[in-house]
Amino acid sequence: MPCKPGSYVGADYAAASAQVMEHVIATGHRHMVYLRTLREREPDHDRARGFAQACETHGLVPLDIWRGEVEALEAPTLLNYLAAGATAIITENDFLADRTLALLGQHGQRCPADYSLAVLGDSLGFYREERTWTRFQIPRREMGQHAVQMLVRLLQEEAYRSTAPHQQMLECTFVPGTTVALPPEGKERPTA
Repeated sequence: MPCKPGSYVGADYAAASAQVMEHVIATGHRHMVYLRTLREREPDHDRARGFAQACETHGLVPLDIWRGEVEALEAPTLLNYLAAGATAIITENDFLADRTLALLGQHGQRCPADYSLAVLGDSLGFYREERTWTRFQIPRREMGQHAVQMLVRLLQEEAYRSTAPHQQMLECTFVPGTTVALPPEGKERPTA
């Protein structure tokens, strides 16, 4: 028996991204850039929406929103952001974060002493436990469990199957990490 299209279980990336941004802003950062890939998936749009929502709530305008392939991100771009006053770099994923750390590290820029870094998600790579980034953790296991439960109900219960498509969003867990600190001396400080 076919399932209604549109039923799914997902993570609330927008709320989680806004929560990460609230932490960055509460730490005193007012000048930031957002590094995004060119992907156009719903989770990527949700992350961007959470970022924009937090900025709007606090009357902040990012210095820039960079978009491109991870390999296209270059040191001069990042160094120009820091020279323009950026104290925080927000990345869509850990691949952009890795590249940012490597490129800026080659030029003597240290995180979080010289700039802060936050990731709007958790690790896509194989080193999940090694990262101490400020980020959020996606409830992947719980998403799988809830998706199986939803599928079983769709297959077994006519009343459930005949109602509108079912969507369930699960909360992500904020991880404060070690990559967001007070802005460098003389740049920005929290407002009272």
